[in-house]
Amino acid sequence: MLAPGNFNRRVVGRMLDFFAVYAPWQRRLWNVGMLLALKEIVEGSDAVRDRALSQASLDWFRESLRARIGQDPGVGDKQQLKAVQAALHTRIAADGESHRVLRQVGADIKGNYLRRWHDALAMDNHGHQPERVARAFASHLLDAGISQDHLHRWLTFLRDHDATEHDVGSIAVAGEALLARDRKRFRVLVLFETPFPSTVTPPPEWLTRPAAQQWLVDLGLDRLLGDVEHRGGLLLRVRSSDPEAAVEAAGEIVDAVVARVAVGARTEMRPHPACVVRGQTQRRYELRRRRRVDVRSLARQERLTHNLDAINKGPVDSALQLLSHLDASSPETAVAGGWSAIESLLTAPGDEQGNVAVADRMAALVACAWPRAELTTLAWRRIEAIDDSFSRRLETVDTNEERARLVASEIQAGNWLQLTPAGDETAERRMAKLLANPSTVLRDVEAHAAVAFRRLYRQRNLVVHGGRTGAVALRASLRTASPLVGAGMDRIVHAHLVTGTHPLDLTAWASLELARAGSRDGRDLTALLETSAVE
Repeated sequence: MLAPGNFNRRVVGRMLDFFAVYAPWQRRLWNVGMLLALKEIVEGSDAVRDRALSQASLDWFRESLRARIGQDPGVGDKQQLKAVQAALHTRIAADGESHRVLRQVGADIKGNYLRRWHDALAMDNHGHQPERVARAFASHLLDAGISQDHLHRWLTFLRDHDATEHDVGSIAVAGEALLARDRKRFRVLVLFETPFPSTVTPPPEWLTRPAAQQWLVDLGLDRLLGDVEHRGGLLLRVRSSDPEAAVEAAGEIVDAVVARVAVGARTEMRPHPACVVRGQTQRRYELRRRRRVDVRSLARQERLTHNLDAINKGPVDSALQLLSHLDASSPETAVAGGWSAIESLLTAPGDEQGNVAVADRMAALVACAWPRAELTTLAWRRIEAIDDSFSRRLETVDTNEERARLVASEIQAGNWLQLTPAGDETAERRMAKLLANPSTVLRDVEAHAAVAFRRLYRQRNLVVHGGRTGAVALRASLRTASPLVGAGMDRIVHAHLVTGTHPLDLTAWASLELARAGSRDGRDLTALLETSAVE
């Protein structure tokens, strides 16, 4: 059970936001943990040597990490922090001294990160804010390859059912024990809608249709896939922390097999989107789960199937086709297609920084979209939780912009929304800080989003220019950046459909609003991206 105290409740509530697969984009985790970031720096210096990344790109990341690392007690004591800061202060060269120091520090952090956080939180008046602690813990656990589903179940059990009373420090210890567990062996059956090519010798993992069907019956899994028409399947052995992570690993093996057959035998193999895991008799799994790239404006404006003869005749339609790969394709295809979608819309004449300017433009869009997204979520949570005159007023207004404005007015007036879930309470506190100091908070949000988008761009370059399909931060980058890409593209599509606004006009407007946020000329925080077409 969770020990009493607001600090414990807020840290755990925020971590559960980060672990929730279907959390709104503005409540998700946008960055990777410190250990993975150090690994990424080390890998990046190798990529610069191999000309897959530019030195400027690595230097920007190095500086952003240097600013962040001094605030993280999990990295080490003052002496170790000083050594890390010194290494990050230099231009890191592959196999150079700083490169080797950071690699060794990464190995040290892997075994000691959460223990150090436990020790830091045990001090009186430790001064660490719940948001920062939750981000540090959650990113460290997710980056280790444990699925969001498994971590959500694990933390919910500690909070609600464990006989031991847990504070945040003991949760750090429990997290360290979770990471130390041996990976389990899972067997995942992936069925195929097409037979294995007759010109290719099937691997030992291939089961014919009768053999696959018998395996399902013997293990009591046939009812989960009873509606699936198949021609056989791959029975894959995977070591992983949990079933969901095993399915993800199996999906990547299937991608490799399908790609090899396509180019080696000129034959298409189509895996079924659903699969099963031995021993998991209560559910079937999606072989490839969506990455939550949601562009809701298409449905809101009733343009999903509108005017089909005009599709592909404009840059926004073309970008949406590329964006679809980010949502559900293999990691390599996803990062290449997703970045191309952004780049095709937000590259401007005269860009001196190259494509990093595209990342920063998307970050500005996300920062401006963030207030209304969170205020709207709070409005609907209030409507669902409490039946009173304020909730009824929220429900009867015509637009989400109006709902967001009403909630902002309540918070600004000091009238708390009385929402009890810790995730909602911490979101309300974030909005209170925003309303009190719009410029500082929005710039902080923009900076976090810029890190996520620039990481996505680096991963794209590692794939496209370096052929690195196993880059250390590729999958984490897709997890963190994909929902943000969806949020930014949603605003681009909305402005395009409603007012015909060019994407670059929208990003220019976003930059202007961030510059004047909180000033006399600044717009209401719920309408930062509401523009008219620029003539």
